[in-house]
Amino acid sequence: MQTFKKVLFAILIFLFQVLILDHLPLSYGVQINLFIYIILCLIPFNMNKTSLILIAFLIGLLRDSFTFTYGLYAFGAIVIIFIQHYYFLLPQYNKLRKIDTPLYANSNLLGWRSFLIYITIFSTIFTFLVNIINYLTTWIYIRFYFIIEEIFFTIIFICIAELMRSWLFHKEEKEKFV
Repeated sequence: MQTFKKVLFAILIFLFQVLILDHLPLSYGVQINLFIYIILCLIPFNMNKTSLILIAFLIGLLRDSFTFTYGLYAFGAIVIIFIQHYYFLLPQYNKLRKIDTPLYANSNLLGWRSFLIYITIFSTIFTFLVNIINYLTTWIYIRFYFIIEEIFFTIIFICIAELMRSWLFHKEEKEKFV
């Protein structure tokens, strides 16, 4: 049942992204990429790396099909999953490597401080990567303000989604870690 809820939550976030956030006019060229939350937090990070890359590719390709970007988001998702694998090899995550059950990067597992650092790092990398490739033909320093604005709004929306996820699954996850 827990997996079904997570899949349903991921579908709702994805639909919210493609139906509402992609059409929300914040300012010129700014786009909130909440779908990255699905890749970073709703897919277990301790799975086989090949499976993770394949799942990220499929999610990115699905996002590309709605935005007509021809592999831009798929490439960004694969890079994020690849970097994420090495991020969780850092010494502070040694205790997580010994656990065999699927682990999801969330505020319950990492704590809010580590979770915000994690989301900020990966949202920044993803947004810079996607924007640099997408706007390669324009002067990038003109777009710098908009990139910072995208990162800010993406982090805010990811934190809201994480609060909603914590609220919806709080009882089940609290029992699992206690």
